Amino acid sequence: MKWLPTSSLIWTFFLASASFVPGHALYISVISVEHEEGGFEAIIQFKIFKDDLNDAIYNESTRRHQMNQLDNTDYQTDIRSYLNNHFNLEVNGIQATIVPESFAIQGDAAFIFCTSAVPAHWNTVQIEATLLYELFPTQQNMIH
Repeated sequence: MKWLPTSSLIWTFFLASASFVPGHALYISVISVEHEEGGFEAIIQFKIFKDDLNDAIYNESTRRHQMNQLDNTDYQTDIRSYLNNHFNLEVNGIQATIVPESFAIQGDAAFIFCTSAVPAHWNTVQIEATLLYELFPTQQNMIH
């Protein structure tokens, strides 16, 4: 799976703009939800600052993990639990279950690639993303 170029441009813009504001903390994640009409699977991609994700998981599970341990089963379980508690995708009134498929670290960012079984045709979509809200009151979760 590839991260969409538009998302990368948005992410780069926010990272660059944050570096020009001294003492200003930037709390943002980018979430992409993709579905091909007629397909029974959605692809959900999360891009989150890795230290913020780690702090949020520690806050919820009280287990501290090293970001270079993404192949650790306990860490993957904690990430799954955190995402299921803080991200909700509902299609046609039916709650979709997201399944993390792969994890990656690139620079300061953690990438989490997920899939979800969904209806083939979408009439209504409702998304709730409360990632990192419990830690950062100014957190912004951009969805596209």
